[in-house]
Amino acid sequence: RAGVKPLRDHYITRHMQDSAAVEKEITAMPLLGGTVIETTVQTPAGKISLNAEECQVAEMLGLSHEDYAAELKKEAL
Repeated sequence: RAGVKPLRDHYITRHMQDSAAVEKEITAMPLLGGTVIETTVQTPAGKISLNAEECQVAEMLGLSHEDYAAELKKEAL
C-alpha cells in the first residue's frame, strides 16, 4: 500500500490501540502492485482506447488520436 512504509512505526502503535480503525485506513490507501502498466486498452469492438499519456504523445507527434490509435493497433498485431 502506498504511504504505509514511511509511517510504519506510527501505524504499529495505533494498531495496538485501535486495530479496526487502522486496518480501515490502510485498506483505503492505493494498492501498488507489479511493474507492468497496461497502457493500451482495446474495446470489445476492436477499437483502441488511448490513455492520457498516449493522447499527449499523439499531440506531440502531430497525429490525431484516431491515427495514433490505429498505429498502436498495427503494432499490437
